[in-house]
Amino acid sequence: MPLPKVPTLRSADGGVGFEDLFSVPETNQYYYRPTRKWWKQERVNSVLPGIPTGQMARGGKPVFIKPSDWLDQFRRIEQTTWAPGEPEIIEDKILSSNDWEDAPGKHVLNIYNPMPTLTGDAHAAAPWVDHLRLIYPTEAEEILDWMAWKVQHPDIKVNHAMFLGGREGIGKDWILQGLAAVVGASNYKTIQPTKLAGKNNAFVKSVILVVNEIHDVGDTGTINRYTLADAIKPYAAAPPPVLDCEDKYIRSHPVLNTLGLILLSNHKTDGIYLEADNRRYLVCWSTVRKEAFRKGFWIERYGWLRSEGAGHIAAFLRARDVSRFDPGAEPRQTEAFFGIVRANVDPKTEAMGDMLDELARPDAVTLAQLRNTEIGKGSEWLSNEPRTVGHKLGNCGYDAVKNAGDGRGKWSINGKQQVIYAKENLSPDERQAAADRLIKQLRGQQPLRVV
Repeated sequence: MPLPKVPTLRSADGGVGFEDLFSVPETNQYYYRPTRKWWKQERVNSVLPGIPTGQMARGGKPVFIKPSDWLDQFRRIEQTTWAPGEPEIIEDKILSSNDWEDAPGKHVLNIYNPMPTLTGDAHAAAPWVDHLRLIYPTEAEEILDWMAWKVQHPDIKVNHAMFLGGREGIGKDWILQGLAAVVGASNYKTIQPTKLAGKNNAFVKSVILVVNEIHDVGDTGTINRYTLADAIKPYAAAPPPVLDCEDKYIRSHPVLNTLGLILLSNHKTDGIYLEADNRRYLVCWSTVRKEAFRKGFWIERYGWLRSEGAGHIAAFLRARDVSRFDPGAEPRQTEAFFGIVRANVDPKTEAMGDMLDELARPDAVTLAQLRNTEIGKGSEWLSNEPRTVGHKLGNCGYDAVKNAGDGRGKWSINGKQQVIYAKENLSPDERQAAADRLIKQLRGQQPLRVV
């Protein structure tokens, strides 16, 4: 159902009309379309004239409707969101926590700002394209497809993020500044990793979101590479299809999870935590050094970007054929990806894996068995850090099998209470059977050495 026609009355200087404003009760404010800013009620009533009702009050004075009252009644918005691909006013539906739902008569204000109109020559974008191919020679085409998709289809999520790494001074930022100019300032946001741990996440209203200076600050920092990996998950891929947005100007509201996430770092081995089965990142690492570029090179390149380059880059990304690009496909696991995975392997997890290999990766195992392996005999942490043991076994694909007949969930084996761990990929019945077999195998044997 469309909104009613607006009065032709305007402000005293003619600069503001009723069509420029929407009433948004959930914010207790009014949305001014030309500047995309929020106005208070007092400002609305001081700028716009009252609307005559044609009636007279006592004393013969005409009766007027306050501008804010008219907007509240006839240009009221039930929900605010950010949704590329949708009109400014979305009619007869609202956005739930999962998807759009039918809502006859309701109106949603879409504060997405379309990309700027830039003109240029796709072939003249060579300085930008060639530089990207220079610093990321083996991943350049995948990066260009990813970027072109987000420019051509801002409403459809690419279901993996990009990790762009390399030393300082090689032009990573310059490449991204070109992309920023194409999508527009309001659709491109750059944040520090610590922002991911904060309550305010207005940055989710982005076509491109860049998390800059990815680097493990250790346990003393606000966020380290492990907590960062968890914080990034909902933004890197979907589900979730809808994100809750906390904005200081608008109370919590749903937005579509279509953002394209780019992680930027000068640190390879301690930039981000990755496990071998991770499918959320296209990992790109450049071996180029800043010494490869002559003095004044970047002054010229930034000048080109400001004068004409942005239009040429826009033309290139809009014209690039992405018909074979699948935004839902898993990214290729690059050499840089496996390099980071190897660097992230925890020494204790690696040692635990070696102990299990020595035992031929049994379906079920006890801590005593692990202690009696060649590596286990020299690993004091197996006895001194019980919580670490369970965590490292979990990293290796094993989980505790609880004994329902024991309050602590342990098993009695040769007079000692022990925990049995079984492969987590087994069904509950298979895990129980593996524990039973292990108990029968161990009972009657000489008790294993307990450190």
